[in-house]
Amino acid sequence: MGEIKSTLDLVMEKTKHLTLSPEEKEQQKFDEARKKIKGLIQKYLDGVLDIERFAKELAGMQETYGSMINDLLRDELLGGLHLGRDNKLRLTLLSEICGIDTTGLMPIFDGHHNEIQSATQDRVKTLKELLAQKRSISGSAVVPNVEMDKVWQTEVVAIHAKFDQRLNLEKAKYK
Repeated sequence: MGEIKSTLDLVMEKTKHLTLSPEEKEQQKFDEARKKIKGLIQKYLDGVLDIERFAKELAGMQETYGSMINDLLRDELLGGLHLGRDNKLRLTLLSEICGIDTTGLMPIFDGHHNEIQSATQDRVKTLKELLAQKRSISGSAVVPNVEMDKVWQTEVVAIHAKFDQRLNLEKAKYK
């Protein structure tokens, strides 16, 4: 009676003559390292790792993958910086692990936050005045929904675009 083979055995038998080129091996190593860096960063962001443990695990990756790990870490951290998000943990890693001076990034995040807050307050005030004039609705209980206001949405898009451009220029300095 014949031997019953698993699917894996059949696949291995059919592909045993195939080999990866040096470029494919390097790309595979790069992809693997990138996934591990992303996972390591996520563990830190989730609070599973503290900065000391992060540094130890990173050192182990550096032994395995070499200097490409440092570039991947920097690129992943910079790529994860976004306006309107709490970026403190990523900035801490950039500063303490990568040795990057992040003082140029903080004014961009703070400026974006402040400008959005100011635009929101201004628009709420304007909408309250419009409601009072046109519909005779006023009082402390009136809270306009600025999220649905087209003028406010347009203004926010413009603010995001302005600060996003500044952020991208600042990120480019670190690459």
